[in-house]
Amino acid sequence: MEIIDPSMLMHYKMKYFLILTFCSVIFIEAGAQNNHHHWKAEAALQFPVGLFGETHFPGASIAMEYGRIPFGQTDSTQPRQKTGLLLRGALHHYLGRQVTVSNADFKYRGYSVFELYTGLAWNCRRNLQVAISGGPALSYYRSNIRFNLGARAAANYFLNSKWGIGSAISVLKENGADPLAALSITGVYRF
Repeated sequence: MEIIDPSMLMHYKMKYFLILTFCSVIFIEAGAQNNHHHWKAEAALQFPVGLFGETHFPGASIAMEYGRIPFGQTDSTQPRQKTGLLLRGALHHYLGRQVTVSNADFKYRGYSVFELYTGLAWNCRRNLQVAISGGPALSYYRSNIRFNLGARAAANYFLNSKWGIGSAISVLKENGADPLAALSITGVYRF
């Protein structure tokens, strides 16, 4: 078993805290430039996959995205922009399951994740947008906060100028643990 020096642990926590703070400032600054439907709000059902699905029930998430590209359908008067950078902030929560291990019951607690990702969006069709993003995340489990790295691939189909549906797959990697994967079905509102 590896022994971690407390000063190094504090160094890593500060590094991740600064990264999250920097991403938050960029995310807030981006809001000051809102025009032409560059903001998107999402609510999703999250379905854990693999071992994560064996220990936790499906969960829910809420998210906000800002893109340097209009989301969804655009007016014919606007020039069609194909690609652009995006910033994403999301909060996920999964309910824990009770399982039997070696004839003993064990209750997994709820697992929460707050993510701040950056990525790239691509308007591949008039109503269809594909995006990939990744970055730092904080997870909360059994009164412990952990720093993670995550990635997400998503596709959104816009039904009209405001509403859309989507799906995504996301992966979260914590140091010293197996990656956690989840599929999601999303409702999207752009503004």
